[in-house]
Amino acid sequence: MLKSNFFLKLGGRVRDKYKNHIWKDAKDVYDQKFKRYSNEYSKRKSSGDIRRQAADSRNTRAPYVTGDLRNDFSLIKYDKGGFQVGWATRGSIVQSLNKRGRKLTTKSQPFPQKIIEFMDREVFMHIEHKILPSKTKRHKVIIKGS
Repeated sequence: MLKSNFFLKLGGRVRDKYKNHIWKDAKDVYDQKFKRYSNEYSKRKSSGDIRRQAADSRNTRAPYVTGDLRNDFSLIKYDKGGFQVGWATRGSIVQSLNKRGRKLTTKSQPFPQKIIEFMDREVFMHIEHKILPSKTKRHKVIIKGS
């Protein structure tokens, strides 16, 4: 019904929207701002004293220090049945963050609601425009001269 190249494009767009939501907007999967860090950790993070710390991670509440977790989130596979995004090697860090209240994804809420709605819209538009028959009808109008 749907082709694999559709899911390749959709998967890439979903991956990018998710990365922006979690790491740029610093919101969890429930669209809430991430909670504050402890005072001790917050001071270390804002001062840049953490080993391998990325410079742009200092002033964010997002679960971002080195960038490894963010960079590991990718489009893992796609085919004509759908696509899979996730962490290739750092899934245990995601589980640890979830236990500490920093929900990146859960079984009941795998993506933020706005990304789920985006996927629904994209699939619906693709089916409506590419698969269903056109609703446009052509009529030939003949005007006879007087």
